[in-house]
Amino acid sequence: MLGAARAFSLFAATLVAGQVVFAFGTSVKSVGFMYLGRFIYGLGGENMSVGASVLLAEWFAGKEMASAMAINVAISRVGSVINNFLSPAIANSTNVRRIHESPCLNAF
Repeated sequence: MLGAARAFSLFAATLVAGQVVFAFGTSVKSVGFMYLGRFIYGLGGENMSVGASVLLAEWFAGKEMASAMAINVAISRVGSVINNFLSPAIANSTNVRRIHESPCLNAF
C-alpha cells in the first residue's frame, strides 16, 4: 500500500504533529491540549519503531542486519536516558510541575 519509507515518514509526521500540539498546550497552559498532543504522539510512536525495523531489515538484508538493529535500539535507549535526566531539570527551571505524571496516572 504505502511502502515502508512512506509509512515511516507518515508516522514521523504524526510524532511531530503531536509534539507541536503538546507544546501549544503547554504554552497556553491547557491540559486538554497536552493530552491531545500526547495522544497524537502516541499514534505515531510505536508504529514508527516498527517502520524503522522494517526499513532496517530491507536495507541490511543479508549483511550486518543484527548490528543495524542493535544500533537502532541502543540510540533510542540512550535518548530515553538523556530525557530522564533533562526533563526534571527543565521542569524545575521553568516551574512546570507534575505534567508528566497526569497522563501516566490516567492510563490506569
